[in-house]
Amino acid sequence: MSVEGGDARAARRSRGSHDKAVLQLRDMFLRQEQASARMGAPMYADLCKRSAADVLAGGPVLRVAAAHLDALPKLTPLRLLGGLHRVVLSGRAPELAAYYPNVGGTATDPNGRWSAFLATCDRHRDELSKTLDHPPQTNEVGRAAVLVGGLAVALAATGRRPVRLLELGASAGLNLRADRFCVEDRGPPDSPVHLEHVWRGNVVPAVDIDVVERRGCDLAPVDPTTPEGQLWLTSYVWPDDLARHERLRAAFAVAAAVPAVVDRASVLDWLRDITPAGGALTVLWHSAVRLYLTTHERAEWDRRVAAIGIQARAESPVAHLSLEPADDVRAYAVRLTTWPGGMDRTLGTAGAHGIPVLWTLDAS
Repeated sequence: MSVEGGDARAARRSRGSHDKAVLQLRDMFLRQEQASARMGAPMYADLCKRSAADVLAGGPVLRVAAAHLDALPKLTPLRLLGGLHRVVLSGRAPELAAYYPNVGGTATDPNGRWSAFLATCDRHRDELSKTLDHPPQTNEVGRAAVLVGGLAVALAATGRRPVRLLELGASAGLNLRADRFCVEDRGPPDSPVHLEHVWRGNVVPAVDIDVVERRGCDLAPVDPTTPEGQLWLTSYVWPDDLARHERLRAAFAVAAAVPAVVDRASVLDWLRDITPAGGALTVLWHSAVRLYLTTHERAEWDRRVAAIGIQARAESPVAHLSLEPADDVRAYAVRLTTWPGGMDRTLGTAGAHGIPVLWTLDAS
């Protein structure tokens, strides 16, 4: 009878942990494939499907992630795709750029694109491995369609007054300038950002929106007025979604002209310092943030928002406006709670990127 030595047992455990991590990474790519297909990103869906197989085969995708297998970061596929996109945007992967429409690429052959993808992974392996340490950071301008309509409903419910716009998980704070976008026929007609034909269903109240304070928080805020910040945000927009790229570039122009502050802080810490203000409507706004939190964190978030709402008075109302996934993650619910009174309403539904919005509450 043979007895397995300690070194052999340790090696076996190590192989088992490695194999488990590989399967976990494979599954991450398969889930991202499904999400990409569902949200209308066929190019990324194809790359994620192929990446899942490459991980099992021990290819370039796995080699990029090799240093992270002990603790795979959340959303690893998106981190890798964003890192590759930054390499393309910086002009250092012309063979892959040929397949990226946002930089002028017109090639469409999936097999050629995959070969260029793998070659870029290998050539920039060390750089891409380091990008996995940084979480994805997006700031979807389309969600301003929800925000502008929701602000109009909130003002109609609480009285016309100036707005303190406070965004939880604000990323770069682009949507803190939503009142300076032209949404349908609302907002300045000469704005660089135009969101047209994005509202459906019931009529949104015609209310002027006067934002007197723009402030948000984020764990890793991005400055949209710098080339580095703009590169980072652009890299997380699908290369084949040219409309989103156009909206993002337009929002950069607005951000350069309209200051907003995004504090580096967690939502829970930041909420501790928020109180209503006399003569203004304090609006707590967020979109697609809560899905990244634990059940305990969401419960504590709700408790702190309610504590702020309870302090509201007729002269200092509070509104909580959100765009977060409904039970079916393919649809996002637009919800509004206003204080005094704590009236909670579902205003409608929207896509993950905010448009189109279907307004179902008659608040005209």
